This record gives sequence, C-alpha cells and structure tokens, in this order.
Amino acid sequence: MSQFIDPYTETVSKWTDAPDAFHRGAALSIMGASLTGKTWLRPQACTTNLWVVLLGRSEIDHKSTAMDIATDILTTVQPDIVAPDPGSYEALVSLLSGHARTDGTSPGQRLLYYDEFQFLLDKFRAGSYSAPMLDLLNTLFSFRRHYVRQLMHKRFEINSAAVSILGGCTPHHIEKRQNEELWQGGLFSRLTFIRGDKTRELPLYRPNPQEFDELVERFATIAGLGSRELDFGNDGADQTYEAWAAMNMARQKTVDPLVMPMVGRLSLALLKMAAIREIDTKLGEAAHISEASLEWAMSIVEEIYSGVVTLPSEVAFTPEMQKKRRIEALIEVAGGTIGYSKLLRNSHLTAKELEIYLDTLAREGRIEHEGTSVVLLELT
Repeated sequence: MSQFIDPYTETVSKWTDAPDAFHRGAALSIMGASLTGKTWLRPQACTTNLWVVLLGRSEIDHKSTAMDIATDILTTVQPDIVAPDPGSYEALVSLLSGHARTDGTSPGQRLLYYDEFQFLLDKFRAGSYSAPMLDLLNTLFSFRRHYVRQLMHKRFEINSAAVSILGGCTPHHIEKRQNEELWQGGLFSRLTFIRGDKTRELPLYRPNPQEFDELVERFATIAGLGSRELDFGNDGADQTYEAWAAMNMARQKTVDPLVMPMVGRLSLALLKMAAIREIDTKLGEAAHISEASLEWAMSIVEEIYSGVVTLPSEVAFTPEMQKKRRIEALIEVAGGTIGYSKLLRNSHLTAKELEIYLDTLAREGRIEHEGTSVVLLELT
C-alpha cells in the first residue's frame, strides 16, 4: 500500500484541476529529494534525485499549483531542502556548501524550485556567464560525496551533494530558449518531462487544512527513514529491467536525434522511480526493488517516453524548423489558405527561401501549393 504518492495524488486532485500526472510527478520529485543521499540503487550506484519539469500548454494547466502543494509539504517537514533560483554560479556554490542543518539533511541536498523553468534556461544560452553554473548542475546530477570549488580567494567544500530540480514550463518557452548547448551539453537529457493536459474544471482551488496535515504526517514518516541500499530481489525484477532496457536502447535509435539522449536516460529514471515506489510501499522494510515497483515505474516512464518523442513535432529545434513553423502559422491565421504574395511579404523570407520551404512542406504533406495560393492541409 502506498504511504504517500497515491494518497497524495488522490487527495490534492480534489483541491485543484491540475492533471493527476503533475501531482504524481511533483510527489516523485519531493520524495526523491528527501531520500537523496540515504537511498542507494545498487544496479547503477546512484541515488534518488530527479530533475522533474511539468510540461503543459500554459498557465491553465496549473503547473505552479501542483508544484506549490508538493513543495509546501516538503518545506513543512524538511524546511532547508527547497531553495529558489540561486541566481549565479557563485551563489549556487555558496548554497550547497556549509554546515549540517537542523533537519538532518546535508547542505548539498537541495531541491531547486523553478516556478517558471524558462528563467533557468535563459541563464544558459550560448555565451552566458552562467555556463559554469550549468556545468556544476550537470555534475551534481550525480551524487558527489566530496566536491571542492575555489572562487577567488575562498575555498568551498560541497559534501554529500546531489541536486534535485522541480520546475514548470511549456513547449513554447522551450522553443524560444533552447539551443545546441542545452541539448548537447546534457541539461535536457537529465530532465524528466512530465506531460499533462487538464481534462476537468474545478471552480476554485480549495485546499483542506486537515487533509494537508495528514499528508504532511505521511511524508514525515518517509523523510524519517534511515539509510538503505536497494538492489533487485529474486522475483524476476532484474530480468524485467534488462529486457526493458534492451528495448529502450533499440527504440532510442529510431527517434529524432535531438531527443535520443533523453530517451537513453529513461533507464536511469526508471530505476530511481522504482526505488522511490518501493520505499513508498514498503517503508522501513524496503530492501529490494520488486517486480511490482518496477512495473509501476515502467508505466510512468512509458508516459514520459510518449511525451518526449512528440517534442520534435511541437518544438522547432532549429532555425529551419522555426521558419517552417512560421509559414504554417501565417497560413493558419489566414484561415487555412493564403495568397503567395502575402505569404512572401509576411514571412520575411526571400522568394528563393520561401520556395525551398514550401517544397519541403509539400513533400511532408503539410501544404498544397498550386498557382497563387498556398493551402494548409491540416485545416482542410
């Protein structure tokens, strides 16, 4: 029986119409952050921190509401873990170093909370002064028992560090801020995108104080657990994982090259989520990653995979894709059909460039271009 994730998702779904996937993703995030550094996964010698980004269409999906509820619970139980954007590389190093805290957690055990994740992406654009910050975050995605940084004339020691991230964003904001460095430099491949679309309407956000206190009590039980190492038991979970990992490696070769690293890292996300689920259901008796916990995590990861592989159709990753997207948008705004001269004028392309993109879109079955009109096929 689930100690926290299932009761949490069921309870808070009565308070807000944010998608259940967002509530589940936020619950996994705060559990992973709380268990980081004291829960170890034998198969990969890693811990439970996750970089979760709730990906919705806009503010109507209530990503912030889902994240606020979860971080409020974490802060109530372990007030020193959640941290806002440190702002700079120097501030991040200072944040992660220091002395042991009153709640028993290490200074290096932090969950960085980004209500608007695109603001973090803004820092990491090519040529940004925050490039060292990106390097440090990527390094601390993996647990570091001892890490030293020298800034000016001061030496900082970061001990028992593994950073968690929880943020909210939209495909549009990713498109506006992504660049090759974010894809090739490893940030995006470490992110766990949780997709969600609101399917119901509630008139108001109605938190229940008594239910909130009960969730806090449930979470405190998990936060109070001691250290442990988890490996696979003898119920066949190891074989199930190996078969899934082989399948994932094979399909990784079939997806868009830009998202291949994200698909590849799903095997690590699967292990982390399975470990979190095992502790969620077994508490202090958790010693092995069971078949049941692995299958539960696999269902979540398969949803993540479906969302990741559709990103290239929603996000224009390259300048060429962005120009094609703009052409389609201009035709759509015009009602599905637009005159060639008007399209040329509004696209800010040369006639030669426009012809190349129109030919490409026609081959892809997106438009028809005959005579003086261009038709967007999806709207006909």
